Amino acid sequence: MTSIKIDVSQAEADVRELKRVASECCEAQRNITAILARLPLDWQGEAAREFIGAGTKNNTRLLKYADDLRRQAKSISAIIKEYERMDAEIARKIKAQETNMTASERVPERESEIHDLKDVLEETGDILGRLFESFK
Repeated sequence: MTSIKIDVSQAEADVRELKRVASECCEAQRNITAILARLPLDWQGEAAREFIGAGTKNNTRLLKYADDLRRQAKSISAIIKEYERMDAEIARKIKAQETNMTASERVPERESEIHDLKDVLEETGDILGRLFESFK
């Protein structure tokens, strides 16, 4: 049997953290872009061009990371929403089943089950009787 345990509070915290890191990636990308734009004013030559090219590639990677993080956050949020929807639906179905059950459905219909239940009740009564006697 497959099972899944979801800590909704932790998952929501993870979503917030993913979004925060994605935002930081975008902020870093903007800062790097501004630095790279000003760099040719102070530095020319082959090394400067190579550095700017590498910086541009890193900027592209930062944007990709930010997009990936946002997608992951969105996926986790969708899973949380579906989990909560399914949990509520199961609870509604259980409540509806209990509400729609008639008294005869709640009592075992087979005679052997009734006798077994009677035996269990008698044994429970005996145990309770002895317990009460011990407190006198």
